[in-house]
Amino acid sequence: MILGTLWVAVALWTRPGNLFVLLTMGAMLWMGAIGFADDYSKVRQKSSKGISARAKLFGQFAWALILFSVLQWHPDTKDTARQLMLPFMKDPIIADMGIVLAFFFVLTVTVGASNAVNLTDGLDGLAIGCSNAVAIAYLVMSYVAGHVIFAEYLQVNYVAGAEELAVFFGCLLG
Repeated sequence: MILGTLWVAVALWTRPGNLFVLLTMGAMLWMGAIGFADDYSKVRQKSSKGISARAKLFGQFAWALILFSVLQWHPDTKDTARQLMLPFMKDPIIADMGIVLAFFFVLTVTVGASNAVNLTDGLDGLAIGCSNAVAIAYLVMSYVAGHVIFAEYLQVNYVAGAEELAVFFGCLLG
């Protein structure tokens, strides 16, 4: 239900075709499908095992590969997809990580974030409380990165289209 209502809100309020919104929604739907398969398996088997850790990791790895491939292929992101940037620093910390290191970075962030949410939800079933705090932070960061004047003033790298992620995270908060 959460993913469905989020999808409707995002479709209503964001500009169609924004790469960052599409990738973020794709990640939520993909990881949500893995979570659903895990929960469904638990209910169907009437045990707490669910799907195997190997299957979960394979699904997360597959999404990281798709995500990295799109970022490497897309003309708007192919030049910056291999850079390591830190907020409030104009120049990249690493100008070119290379394809292998950049992929492992994306893989680590994707798998790490997915499993962090899974562990948090498994502890108390209320991962949305933590997600709200993260959504607020990402809302502010994406708005600043997508706003030319704010990005320049705060010495944050300007990313065209990132402001639409602020709308996405506002929908998530709602």
